[in-house]
Amino acid sequence: MPTARSRTRRRARFSWLTRRAARRAIALGAVALATLAGCGDAGPQRPQPGALEPFGDVDAFLTARGITGSTEDLAFTPDGERLVMGVPGGLIALDPQGEASSLPLTGDPLLNPLGVAYDRAGNLWVADSAGSALRRVLPSGEVTTPLTTDGEQPLVAPNYVAIDREDRVLLSDPCLGELIRFDPVTGRVDAVLRFDVADEGGPNGFAFAPDGRLWIATENTALFCGHSFVGLTDPVASLLVVDVDDEGFGTPETVVADFALFGDGVAFDAAGNLYVIFDTEVNFTLEESAIWFLPPGGAVLEKLVGVSDRVLANLAFGSRPFGDQTLYVSLLAVPPFTSPNARGAERIEVGIRGLPLLP
Repeated sequence: MPTARSRTRRRARFSWLTRRAARRAIALGAVALATLAGCGDAGPQRPQPGALEPFGDVDAFLTARGITGSTEDLAFTPDGERLVMGVPGGLIALDPQGEASSLPLTGDPLLNPLGVAYDRAGNLWVADSAGSALRRVLPSGEVTTPLTTDGEQPLVAPNYVAIDREDRVLLSDPCLGELIRFDPVTGRVDAVLRFDVADEGGPNGFAFAPDGRLWIATENTALFCGHSFVGLTDPVASLLVVDVDDEGFGTPETVVADFALFGDGVAFDAAGNLYVIFDTEVNFTLEESAIWFLPPGGAVLEKLVGVSDRVLANLAFGSRPFGDQTLYVSLLAVPPFTSPNARGAERIEVGIRGLPLLP
């Protein structure tokens, strides 16, 4: 016979599931309304084709200060007034006109910040690849190091970071082949999703859809992680989706398999379109780095824009001063695939309001 304690647990679990289902229904309804409002009987809204254009001149700013290495990710500050990017050894911020400035930092070092994401308290979480650590930059600029392991083994090369609805931090480490969830309140890792790196690729960029599911782009790990069990040019980069709840991660579903060499940033617009970056190669040279989109309910990626002389890295829709129908893109300088100066930020108008990366 159930005890009073077990009945209480069941009621709490049922209550949580009910709230989760309600949030998902509301999110799906919002996407449906946005789609219907924007297109009438013409079907789902689709992003407008356009061209990428430079935003500011980050390369000149870094060169003038003797900073070598690449940019990687970008995030808008909670007040929407600045666009923050990680650069070797620190952080920079761009205003709505593209003017860059350095952010003063204290505390622990930021060696090679890749993924960056703000939480609701204004802390900036950073995947520090060279430091093999998850860093937290307080609003004061003090850098701390809350995490250096997945709970069992050391981090190897943290790559991307995002925040969930409960302000837990999700961190990808493609060289470990893991997506890790860290709870800042308890100071513990409470869930780990492991990937078959040889077949699925290692997890790189990811974003929450309006319905709460997590979409993940993977990458070939042979070049950057030195994995000898992965073919150097095997096109294993894929797009997966997985349910996430308080208990952890569900079983991932592969939506697009073996699509490219590298997958990277992921973002959503208010009509439910998913945007994702994939890179392809030919004869070990860059063939194309492209932003693709997946319409809601679709299973076939469609190209938005592609380039062959630079690598597109991560995505974020602009806050209002930056244009909320503008998709901002960070560049990744990867010699010999690109020039060492192919770094900074670009943008493209898509004609649909974007969703912030913070769900």
